[in-house]
Amino acid sequence: MSKKLTILLLFAVFCFSPLHGKADDKLKELITLCSKGNNTACSEVAKISQKQCKAQKREGCYELACLYLNGLGVKKDYQKAARLFKKACAMGDGAACNNLGTLYERGLGVKKDYKKAAELYKKACDMDKALGCNNLGVLYARGLGVKKDYTKAGRLFKKACKMGDKAACYNFQFLYNSR
Repeated sequence: MSKKLTILLLFAVFCFSPLHGKADDKLKELITLCSKGNNTACSEVAKISQKQCKAQKREGCYELACLYLNGLGVKKDYQKAARLFKKACAMGDGAACNNLGTLYERGLGVKKDYKKAAELYKKACDMDKALGCNNLGVLYARGLGVKKDYTKAGRLFKKACKMGDKAACYNFQFLYNSR
C-alpha cells in the first residue's frame, strides 16, 4: 500500500466522525452511512454541508472538505478540500487545521510547504487536537519546516499521548528509546 493511499485512508477515518462538530442526529446518521460507502447518504451530506458552510458553520465546511478529499458524494478535488479546510480552520476548527496541515505536508491540492504545515499543526495542537500535536512532533523530529528539536518533539508527543493518541505514545517511546 502506498504512503499516499495510507494517508488518504487515515483522512477517511478522521474526517467522517459523527462526533465531529455539532451535527444533528439526522446528519450524524447520514455521515455514518456515508463513511460506510452509501453514495446516496454522501450526496445528502454534501447538500446539507454545503448549505451549512454557506451559512458560515464550520462543521459544514469541514464535512464538505472531507467529501471532496475522499470523492464521496462529490467529485474528488484536493484544491476544494484545501479551501474548505482553510475556511473551517479560520472559524476555529482544530481538526480542519490539522487536515489542512497534512495537505500542505503532502502537497495535495496545495504546494508542498512544511513550514505552513507546521504552523497549521501548531494551531491544531493549540486547540487541543492530539493529532495536530503528534504531527507537529513528527516535523520537529525530522526537521521539516522547523529546526530539528527532539526535546520539542518529545513534549508534543507526550501532550498528544496524554490526550489519547496512541501513535503519539508510540512516537514518544520510540524517541526516548532511540536516544
